[in-house]
Parts: sequence; C-alpha cells; structure tokens
Amino acid sequence: MVLGLVALVAGWSVRRLAQRLDFAEPLIGVWGVVVIWLLAAGVAWQAWWTWRRLQRRREPLEPYRAVNRLVLGQAAALGGVAVLGWYAGSVLSHLGAIVTQLTDERMWRGGLAAAGGLALMLAGLWLERACRVPEDPAP
Repeated sequence: MVLGLVALVAGWSVRRLAQRLDFAEPLIGVWGVVVIWLLAAGVAWQAWWTWRRLQRRREPLEPYRAVNRLVLGQAAALGGVAVLGWYAGSVLSHLGAIVTQLTDERMWRGGLAAAGGLALMLAGLWLERACRVPEDPAP
C-alpha cells in the first residue's frame, strides 16, 4: 500500500519536475506496456497451473518449487503495485493539461500500463493464494 502511494506521488511529480527544470517529459514506450501485460499473463498462467495442480488434482508440489512460486507471486504483487502507482500518477498529472496528440498518447499508454500493473498485482496475489496447501477433508 505504501509502495503504491510513493510510486503514485513519484509518477505524478515527474511532469511537474520536467516543467520546472525545462526538460522534455519522458514518453511511455509501447514495448514497456506490452512487457507489463506479458508479465501479468505469465504470472496468471503460473497461478492457474499451480492452483489446478494443488487444489483440483491434489498433486504434491516440491517444496522448493512452492517457495519459488510464492516468492514470484509476492514480487509480482509488489511490482504490480509500483507500476500501477507510477503510471496512475503519470495519468493523473496530465488531467487538466492542454490536450495535444502527445498528451493524449501519454494518457492512453499510461492508462494501459496502469491497468497492466493492476493485472500483474492481481496475478501475483492469485499465485500466492494458489500456493496454499489444501486442507485434508475430515474423516
């Protein structure tokens, strides 16, 4: 939560700082947005596969693999929060700005990147939850 708020403020302040120092504001690259969505899809696939193996089929998972997936889920959730906060702050900083093609592009790409960060965070939380060992049914 705190990481997301810090990233939100940092993303919001980039535009203000660029204006104050008379620098060009950085563009949000298309490939950056694509990579965020690919990461979210990969983590979601891993969460689905782990959930299906542990919860549905009740197959054992080696402890080191379970720990690796748990750590991946936590890292994805934290990274997703940071990405979501940064790009949401960037989009918020452009609200009320003069609408140009470049501003419009920054807002669209920032919105897609923020949505990708949200998807990455949710996929990471799902992977963490999928790593839980199911309880044995009572006899």
